[in-house]
Amino acid sequence: MVYTVKTQRSILAFLLAMNTVSMSFESEGTSKYIFYFQCVLQIAILIGLFIKYELKINDGYLTYQMSLFSIKFYKKRITPQQIKRMKFVRVGWLSKGAIVQVEKGINIRVTHYTPKTVIAELLDFAHTHDIAILKTRDFLILEK
Repeated sequence: MVYTVKTQRSILAFLLAMNTVSMSFESEGTSKYIFYFQCVLQIAILIGLFIKYELKINDGYLTYQMSLFSIKFYKKRITPQQIKRMKFVRVGWLSKGAIVQVEKGINIRVTHYTPKTVIAELLDFAHTHDIAILKTRDFLILEK
């Protein structure tokens, strides 16, 4: 099944607005390097607004990909042999999350994906393929 998440746009939109206001009140004494830094920051925030993450859970592997305007720029296929363990954590007050820790490479953080059945699917995947599972105390409280 395919699970998706988009960036938290409200936070990025706030940062974009604050940076725009800051750029408009530049005084003559400020360095041009600060202005260039703010321009680069504006571009990075704009790009961040449109990044989309996808996680596909198949029978024998996980596929994680990131795309910008539907152009895929990062894709990683993870087999059960590449997974060191799955750590299930609590995110916020009522949300569950997971961290897929891989042997080599960057760990995958799975939080706020839709549909919400992603955590149950990851647990089933881990049980099916005998992957080590670590559940934090806070996660166990949410499971009750």
